[in-house]
Amino acid sequence: MKACHRCGRDWDQDEPPGYNNTCEGCGMPLHSCANCESYRPSGARRCIDPQGQEIRDANASNACGTFQFRNTDGSGERAASAEAGERVREFLRPEAQDSENTPTWDQLFG
Repeated sequence: MKACHRCGRDWDQDEPPGYNNTCEGCGMPLHSCANCESYRPSGARRCIDPQGQEIRDANASNACGTFQFRNTDGSGERAASAEAGERVREFLRPEAQDSENTPTWDQLFG
C-alpha cells in the first residue's frame, strides 16, 4: 500500500505521483524524499540511493529521478499525529475559545 508520509492517506493511482502532486488529505507534496523507498530519517546520508539527490528538506517536493514511492505498513502512526495536530489547531482557533464546545485537555491529548 502506498500512502502519504504525513497523514497516511492512500495513493490509489497506478502511476507514482508526479513532481507537482500533493496529498488530498493534508496538502503535502507526494514526490518528496520522505515518501521515497531510499529515504532514511537519520544518518550521515539520508538517501541511501547513490544516484539520489542531497536532501535539504525531506518534506519538500523534488525532481529526483530515482524516486520510488515507498510501501507503508498501514500503521496509521502519521495519520494519528496529523489528527492530533488538527485537534490542537481547532482548539487554538479564536472562535473556538468562546465556544461551549471547546475541547478539554483530556479530549485533546487523552
